[in-house]
Order: sequence, then C-alpha cells, then structure tokens
Amino acid sequence: MKKILLSMVFVFGFTSMSFAITAIKLSLWDTIAAPSDQDVTGFELGIGAKYRELHGGSFNFLYSEIETVKGVQIGAVNRANSVKGAQLGFVNITDNMHGVQVGLINVINNSPVLKVMILFNAQF
Repeated sequence: MKKILLSMVFVFGFTSMSFAITAIKLSLWDTIAAPSDQDVTGFELGIGAKYRELHGGSFNFLYSEIETVKGVQIGAVNRANSVKGAQLGFVNITDNMHGVQVGLINVINNSPVLKVMILFNAQF
C-alpha cells in the first residue's frame, strides 16, 4: 500500500510540474510545502498553509491563509481574501464571499447585512 501511495504522489508530482498544475500539495507550515507552488489546482493537505490561489480542496489541521479560493477550505482557522465555494472550520474569515461558511465564528468583511455570524453565514 505504501508503494502504491508513494508511486501516486511521484506520478502526480511530475505530472503537475510538467503541466504547471499542483495536483497534490503537502504543507507543513506557512510556505514550507512540497511542491512550493503558490497556486494549487487539486488538493492541499497540511498543518498550516499560506499561498495565493486554490482551485479544489484544502484541508489544514490548524491554519490556512489563501488569497483566492474556488472550492472548499477546511481547517480550524480559515482566512481568505475571496471565496467562491465553502469554508468549514471553527473560525472562518473572508473579505468577499460567494458561497457558505459553516463554523463557530464566521466573518464576511464586505457583507451588506451581517458581517459576523455564529454557526452559519452565506452570501451570493
């Protein structure tokens, strides 16, 4: 099983380099990641991450800061400038939202109605 998993990571890694797409990104903290691309098209998994753009899914155990999210951002604390999709976590913060936030504290800074909501927030 380990050999299959390593083979898949190896194949996805080289495929992503040849087509400038990051299919799988593994993040330790902030910008310490493999590969170190600032744009992710696919899936990102880590403890904490900070990068420019996500098209797909992101799961970070502690913290995630992404400029533009098009997909799903999951973690304890999620921060983004712009989200088209969903944020799921204890604390979700974004400036511009087109989608939903589910968590203990949800903040949409440019919301015309309520900027801070508990449990659920949405803007379309």
